[in-house]
Amino acid sequence: MSQYEIRQALSLLHVSDAVNLEKHRVGEGHDGGYVMAHDWQGVQEAVSVGIGDNVNWDLDVAQQGILVHQYDASLQAPPVSHPQFDFHSLQVTDIAGARALTLERATPSCESVLKMDIDGQEWQGLDFVNEKVLANYRQIVVEFHGLHLMVNPMARERYARVWSKLLANHRCIHVHGNNYAGWELLFNVCVPQVIEVTYLRKD
Repeated sequence: MSQYEIRQALSLLHVSDAVNLEKHRVGEGHDGGYVMAHDWQGVQEAVSVGIGDNVNWDLDVAQQGILVHQYDASLQAPPVSHPQFDFHSLQVTDIAGARALTLERATPSCESVLKMDIDGQEWQGLDFVNEKVLANYRQIVVEFHGLHLMVNPMARERYARVWSKLLANHRCIHVHGNNYAGWELLFNVCVPQVIEVTYLRKD
């Protein structure tokens, strides 16, 4: 592992301009809120993977008349109810099971948006899903955990593979380090442990 390899992986997070679209924060100003393009026309459904005790993003989206499919195996019900919430006590991962389903199974067939915040399991779910499934989403916002683990070649390869897959049909329009976690110095490259990344479909 070298500084060059760290920088090569991080270059996949190059931010592009969302032409003629403003960015705004959906949800709270701190944890539970995510920066997205103001591009909701035609969006019928949303998938919210990992909600915990904070559904501010879900509420903001639901109040636009969008059906929000919520997935969190650690809960029996969402902390707040809303007529536009469709809650499932399931984990979204790479293998379907009694308490789990794949991202492909969770993805609606209509114009949708995706939010993932599942404390590290996002790598598995995104690594195994077909990129054509991701193309159903107009926007994808993900909280990526464990970037300081990029010193491990297998972790770095997985991260690069997932970020490359997301770029097949989308462009990265926003990145920031999450301020609840720290930073690591990897071969003199300062890397946040957790980042939030927003992707907008190319079209």
